[in-house]
Amino acid sequence: MSIRIILPVALVAVVAAAALAVARVDEPGPIPRERVAEEPVPVEQPEDGRQVLSLEFELTYESGRLQSAELASSEQIASAAPKVFLRRGGTWLIEASGSREVSFYTFDPGWREAELFVEGEDGEPYEWIPITGVVRWPLVIPLYADGASFEVDRIQVTEVNTGELVFESEVR
Repeated sequence: MSIRIILPVALVAVVAAAALAVARVDEPGPIPRERVAEEPVPVEQPEDGRQVLSLEFELTYESGRLQSAELASSEQIASAAPKVFLRRGGTWLIEASGSREVSFYTFDPGWREAELFVEGEDGEPYEWIPITGVVRWPLVIPLYADGASFEVDRIQVTEVNTGELVFESEVR
């Protein structure tokens, strides 16, 4: 009777050891910090003078709640911009003001979407996970729309669901 119990336990131990050995062999190596193309191609600057405002904020979070926001860098550069004015949804509304007022939506960077996989369970395979710590958040604001250029000197970020002001910042 004791042999019947020991044999399955030994078999499970052998299978587990083999699985661990295979898992170690299949582990990916370290991810390279940067990949360099064989022949890098520089980005062409737009000929029509389009500019963007490239901002980087340092946001401090506690369990997904923003505690502080500080403008870390600001640079105006000649570049084509992402089509942010076409976005129709997000958790934050970005309003930029200056010589013209523009707005667009984005998602709160204090929450990350994670894929959950639970075999045999139905339901949503994704979940939003709150961040705790400092998040460096890049924000690019086009300084042109409808064929016209404009200046931005202030941005305001509002929580879409509550209408609450998240933070505002003057742009240097």
